[in-house]
Amino acid sequence: MCPGIGSKTLMDMSLFLVAVLATALGTWLRRWWLLMLPIAAATGAALLLAMPGTRVDADNPLPFLLVLIELFLAVGVTAGKRLTRPT
Repeated sequence: MCPGIGSKTLMDMSLFLVAVLATALGTWLRRWWLLMLPIAAATGAALLLAMPGTRVDADNPLPFLLVLIELFLAVGVTAGKRLTRPT
């Protein structure tokens, strides 16, 4: 492995990429219903975690990732609506 390029750097970069993609998607579509998609994914993940005998461990980054996507989708939708607002 190259010095300075470890799993932490790749994880940080992937989180940055997810944030940029969520913002771009929100700006492009400019629809508030888009915020329901991460909530639906969170509901599915909660049901998966609540199932008896599940092998998903408690140290799961999925809730953080869904909150990150939700936040940046909202930023993108707001930015898209402000950019296209007539003056």
